[in-house]
Amino acid sequence: MSKYGQLPMTWLLRSDRQIYELYGDAGFCFKRFEKTWKSEQEHGSDIGWHPHLYRWDGHACRWAEHLGKDDDLEILAECLNSLREYTNVYAVRTGWVYHSNKLLSLFDREGLLVHASAIPGTVQSGTWFFDWRGAPRTPYFPSKIDYRQPAESREHALSILEMPVLVRSLSLPWHFLRYCLRKLRAIRSPCVDFTLCVKLPLIPIDINARVEL
Repeated sequence: MSKYGQLPMTWLLRSDRQIYELYGDAGFCFKRFEKTWKSEQEHGSDIGWHPHLYRWDGHACRWAEHLGKDDDLEILAECLNSLREYTNVYAVRTGWVYHSNKLLSLFDREGLLVHASAIPGTVQSGTWFFDWRGAPRTPYFPSKIDYRQPAESREHALSILEMPVLVRSLSLPWHFLRYCLRKLRAIRSPCVDFTLCVKLPLIPIDINARVEL
């Protein structure tokens, strides 16, 4: 930082059903900390979107994952438009790295340019689940019929660019340790969680590199 100054980043803000129902404004996360985000933008940073698919479970009296169903497409589109009333938004990363063809098609229709959720070669089952089997480790334009696969031609491609999360290989002892830690967290969690890494060993590493749009 002392050598290069403040680095520009892409900050991903929550804007979804949960934020809207709790605060009455899907753009709350920007509005509440507007001075901070504008200061970041003055240093070249961007504001992106980080939606979660939550629904209130009245029986359990808690917010619960709502994955693999209708994907909340209508309200997510409204939430994105609310966030865009405050700032331009071109990048997105979904909560829990969950994804579907319907969801990515929505992002494409709404003019988002970059999606950064893919964790190549991984799949998880349970109430919180995702499936990124077969996804390449390099950026690609997804197929309209399978968000995990690069399109065979421009006619079959979405316009949004998929940027996979950086991954690196682990030695067997470190991979086993990571596996045990994940299982320990799953036991402590109220949600059933069964995780399988298809291409082992892999570990996801979040990066906050700026997306050039």
